[in-house]
Amino acid sequence: MRIGQWFLALACIWVVQAHAANDRLSRLISPQELARLQQGSAPVRILDVRTHDLYSLGHVPGAVNLDARKAFNPKNNYLLPPVEQLQQLLREKGVNNGDLIVLYDQGENYFAARILWALDVMGHENNRLMDGGFERWQTAGMPVSDSDEPQLPQGNFVPSVQPHILASKFVARLAMDNPNLQLVDVRPAEEYTGTKNPSNNPRSGHIPGAINLPWQQSLQHSLASGPFKPKSMLKAQYDGQLPKDKKIITYCQAGGHSAMTYFILRELGYQVAVYDGSWQEWSRDSSLPVQTGGP
Repeated sequence: MRIGQWFLALACIWVVQAHAANDRLSRLISPQELARLQQGSAPVRILDVRTHDLYSLGHVPGAVNLDARKAFNPKNNYLLPPVEQLQQLLREKGVNNGDLIVLYDQGENYFAARILWALDVMGHENNRLMDGGFERWQTAGMPVSDSDEPQLPQGNFVPSVQPHILASKFVARLAMDNPNLQLVDVRPAEEYTGTKNPSNNPRSGHIPGAINLPWQQSLQHSLASGPFKPKSMLKAQYDGQLPKDKKIITYCQAGGHSAMTYFILRELGYQVAVYDGSWQEWSRDSSLPVQTGGP
């Protein structure tokens, strides 16, 4: 290949990459961008939210392990832990108020989005998700460490709780009758209609008034491009189904996938909160109504 042709090919690659970056949710970050951030002078805290076993097998160099499964204790129905408990956990991982935090899981972004939402609730909003997680980091040929977790100085994080992005069971009940609120059930359609109950909930179906926008519709299912669709596709998808003049309250089975949808909708300019208890809480309260079938 001649030099001129080589430069032309390289320029085309740059244009494609720039277009892809511009058509991406702004709080997503690629492995290459994270690697560049690590070489900069600004403080970056990388949180690996997978299990400790997966972390021990290999992780992003410099990352600390914050197991999302333990942060959201199953004995407490995976609800957001008390503010003081979460603050102490973040401080133990070296988190400061001014840090940029980059989160990743194995690649599904389920657990990473849940922790990102928790950080937003706590008032730490300078957060990013590494799109495609650790699997994409490996696929990109980035260095992998199997060393012990780094011992960092105690962080100084002080929370500033943002209650407007956290919805309770009471708020979800009010949303049934409030025209300014819209409940969004992000579970698969068969769980929404009640034809399937894979989590063995006491009752099947959905909260009356909720519309069903399954979380899988936001994914590309292509590791090379990360799990989320481009921003333009997500905008076209949700703008056609959700009004911008209502506050959106998302829920799923236990809060994880609703946090993914929260992440997307907030990036698209919606007012949105997560009903933390979700269906696992609602279905257990026999005083609350349940609807089956379609809307």
